[in-house]
Amino acid sequence: MPFTDLSRRFLTIPLLVLMLFCLSGCQEARHQHEGTLNGDKANQLIKDMGKKLNILDVRTPEEYAQCHLKGAINIPVDTLADRIASLPEGPILIVCRRGRRAHKAYHIILEAQPGRKDVYYLDGTPTYKPDGTCNCVTFQ
Repeated sequence: MPFTDLSRRFLTIPLLVLMLFCLSGCQEARHQHEGTLNGDKANQLIKDMGKKLNILDVRTPEEYAQCHLKGAINIPVDTLADRIASLPEGPILIVCRRGRRAHKAYHIILEAQPGRKDVYYLDGTPTYKPDGTCNCVTFQ
């Protein structure tokens, strides 16, 4: 009997490690979408498209008030589904603080507007600057 208890203990640790490994892999897999942009690609999109690019900031109004990208539209992710009709035409880059809410907003938009091809989201952390610009970096 003691051998069985000892065996269970030795099996429990590797199984927990395996579960954590699998869960971390699932976490990374959520970001693999056509519209996913890392920091470098987001910076390039902002530079290339200029004012043609609509920036959708899905943070809370309080976060947005602290600092945001110049010209960004603030629609918190929790209200986006109800305000989907207010989204502008043309390309949209969705930003938040780390990418999680932007990822959620990306799916809300594509679910409501399935034919839309010009939606992107930053899977990273923008560093908002007082002049209304930002440097987008990939979250590690």
